[in-house]
Amino acid sequence: MSVLADRSRFRFLVAIAAGLLTAAVFAIGLTVWWLRSDEIGDATRDTGNLATVLAEQTNLAVQSIDLVFNDIQERLENLGARTQDNFGHLQQDKNTYDSLLDNLSHLSQAALISLIDKNGQVVIVTQKWPTPPIDLTNRDYFQHFKNSDDKGIYVGNPVADHTTGLETIFFAKRINDSNNEFLGLIVVGVRVTYFQRIYNSITSLPDQIFLLLRNDGTVILRYPDPKDRGGKMMPEGSPWHLLVSQGG
Repeated sequence: MSVLADRSRFRFLVAIAAGLLTAAVFAIGLTVWWLRSDEIGDATRDTGNLATVLAEQTNLAVQSIDLVFNDIQERLENLGARTQDNFGHLQQDKNTYDSLLDNLSHLSQAALISLIDKNGQVVIVTQKWPTPPIDLTNRDYFQHFKNSDDKGIYVGNPVADHTTGLETIFFAKRINDSNNEFLGLIVVGVRVTYFQRIYNSITSLPDQIFLLLRNDGTVILRYPDPKDRGGKMMPEGSPWHLLVSQGG
């Protein structure tokens, strides 16, 4: 009897041990799941906060450019540059060139400011005086405003500027004449490296990518981007399009 009792007691102890082991494994698994969920939640919050900060920095940069656009437009109106002839004569006006240099000094992010006539010819560019002949009829921002009386700011695809060859993002705004017809453009060029320095902060979080896109889905800048996707379009199936259509 004692042998049978010992065996029964042994089986009972084995069953208890197996139960405890199962409970321990379950507890460990549950703890790992909780920790993973917490890490995912923390990473999501960190990414969201970082995206908000980067978006705000970008927004402030564009707002300051828009203020300069408005200041230049007001100055052109005060000069009476509301016809094509008067606008073209600014090419010989050193005072206008100096005033644009003053505007440029208030834009730490900008590399140049330029005035372009309705034929795509550069009237003034802050990089050089007197202004050399430069034809910009092939630029996307010129074609956009030539064919559209858009009152907003257009963000062009990154391209090499004609003077230095450095990759630059051009912000442009249309100017109309006294008859509300296309007179030309004001353009501010910002080096791609300016945005790269801002977005470099995301390297503190592994596997993070930042995209700066135009509202039509054109990629202006992707960082980091070993394949240079600037000018590419977001895929049609991307949830980004739905987010934009909903005002996001």
